[in-house]
Amino acid sequence: MDLTLTPLTPIWTGDAEGISGSLRITGLMGSLRWWFEGIVRALGRHACDPTEAACQYDPDPKKNPFHGLCPACWLFGTTGWARRFRLTGSGLHASDWCIRAAPEVAPIHKNWLRRVYKLPGSKVLWGDALTLQFTPHILGADALGDADLDSVFCSLLNAVARFGALAAKPQNGWGVIAWREMPQFDRKALSRFITAFPEDSREMDGMFNVRETAFLSFEISNVGAYAGATKIPSSASPDYLSRVLPIAYDIRYKSSTGNFRSGAGRDRGIRPALKNLLGRRAEEIVGTSARSANRSASRVFVSHLYRRKPQEPYRLRCWVHVPPDLERQRPAITDAIQNVVNEMFAGNRCRTYGWSDFQKEVL
Repeated sequence: MDLTLTPLTPIWTGDAEGISGSLRITGLMGSLRWWFEGIVRALGRHACDPTEAACQYDPDPKKNPFHGLCPACWLFGTTGWARRFRLTGSGLHASDWCIRAAPEVAPIHKNWLRRVYKLPGSKVLWGDALTLQFTPHILGADALGDADLDSVFCSLLNAVARFGALAAKPQNGWGVIAWREMPQFDRKALSRFITAFPEDSREMDGMFNVRETAFLSFEISNVGAYAGATKIPSSASPDYLSRVLPIAYDIRYKSSTGNFRSGAGRDRGIRPALKNLLGRRAEEIVGTSARSANRSASRVFVSHLYRRKPQEPYRLRCWVHVPPDLERQRPAITDAIQNVVNEMFAGNRCRTYGWSDFQKEVL
């Protein structure tokens, strides 16, 4: 089965050195599994953390019809159990990596981004179409031997295209996609597949869960000063700038205009706004710094600005996973994100989505 997608922001699939120069399926696979795990947990089933305590494969189907595997390990594989499908991809080319930043914060971006992205070797992937070739593989005697894996995979990809991003570094603006040609598939196949597994009430310990995630979609008709923002690196000549305004860093967490010596000015951006709102608990949402002894990843994801055609308004996608112990703060968190975007781009339109919307559109 061939599936054709349109990149709306460049795609990042880095190698072991953190350099993205060609399409690496492993970079897509990790992203797809992460989204699948979030949906599994939202539907009341267990999805293990394969980096911490992966499922233990049981070869005896009579003893355990699901081989002791969670839905994610069953589909994506684990030790002793091969992935239930093969995936290849084509259609993208390497293009120069660059971002744009407001002049007052560009020097801050420039210094640390050169270290993070190991310039000048870093590239992103771009093109008119990304084609994925999906081939299912099922054991006939398996408990899920009759599963419609074509539709399961299409439903998963549809969730990513509608609400998230594909491949690595989605928190930095990369990987927004849309269907170029949406195939016909059974939209209930994904939830039917997952709920075939027994319910599991094990503690999820704050792991990604779509039920606990707020999604925000902005339409931005006027980008203001960002029309002439500073390009980093200045020598880059990417072929996507007519459709993409790569400013997720400014929006998300590195737009600092406060002077730490004089106290003049103030920080702006989603990260400072959430720190101001949540105080010490903000690290549960925005993550900790790389120098922290208890390092944790951010739960806030912000796309670059994108549009399908150069004359259309830009769009911006954001989603934030709010763990259960901060549930009461969810409205305030989404309000803070909207306020940041409103301050940067006057007159934008925003829609927010929750679990019920996700179910309606995806499951």
